[in-house]
Amino acid sequence: MLKAVLWDVDGTIAETERDGHRVAFNEAFEAHGIPWRWSAEHYGELLVVAGGRERLLHDMASRPDAPADSAAREALARTLHAAKNVAYAARLAQEGLRFAPACARCSRSVAPAACRWRSPRPLAAPTSTRSSRSTWALRGATGSPPSSAART
Repeated sequence: MLKAVLWDVDGTIAETERDGHRVAFNEAFEAHGIPWRWSAEHYGELLVVAGGRERLLHDMASRPDAPADSAAREALARTLHAAKNVAYAARLAQEGLRFAPACARCSRSVAPAACRWRSPRPLAAPTSTRSSRSTWALRGATGSPPSSAART
């Protein structure tokens, strides 16, 4: 008998990396007058690096138009990452993201009667992302807020 359903967030419930974070990074570049744009293919390659700020630093290391000084690169990465987070949150609030159909079907098929739990749907999202993003993703995918969004 099921006791809980755990969902991964980025790239599982919705294609948040390609259609969310990448687009928000590009919006941050544009807002700061930086001519960089990350294609879906290039961003896919950057995903080997964990963390948005770290991904920016990794990308800057190969850009001749990035700041040469490491402190300046770090400051730019912090600024761009903060702007990306604002753009990403605004995007979620205004448009949302399309959820993976298989995840939506799966969440609907988990019948509360088949599980031993107190709340109608014990959902959790073990994640390294902000819990508000996990909450949004689970609510959108399942129609219910999660029981928890534990940051790992």
